[in-house]
Amino acid sequence: MKTLLVKIFALFAMLGFSQAILAQEIQPFEQSKFEQLVNNNEAVLIHIHADWCPVCRKQAKELNTLLKEPRNASLSVFKVDFDGDRKTLNQFNVKHQSTLILFYNGKEIRRATGITNREKLQQFLSF
Repeated sequence: MKTLLVKIFALFAMLGFSQAILAQEIQPFEQSKFEQLVNNNEAVLIHIHADWCPVCRKQAKELNTLLKEPRNASLSVFKVDFDGDRKTLNQFNVKHQSTLILFYNGKEIRRATGITNREKLQQFLSF
């Protein structure tokens, strides 16, 4: 009986660990990491974020929830500071906070501003 309980505990521990591996986190933007992922044809989302922006905060909350889902496990997400990273904003030709830019197969495939609805965000993230 003790052995069975240990095996069950180990199974749940492994499941929890695998979920933790699947869960991505939003990372601060780093040009070299971004270029490496895009050059490897990986899916990359750029989130233009301002701490004072309620829409940005809602987007970040919903994105963090969506990133925990297995279907989004291959997506890397970078946050760009709208108020502090003008160089990157110019690079991506961004004029507004709460802008999302999705890259796949080495190129930008879509862009949107202000999406906060979870279902619409998931549609946006689908590639």
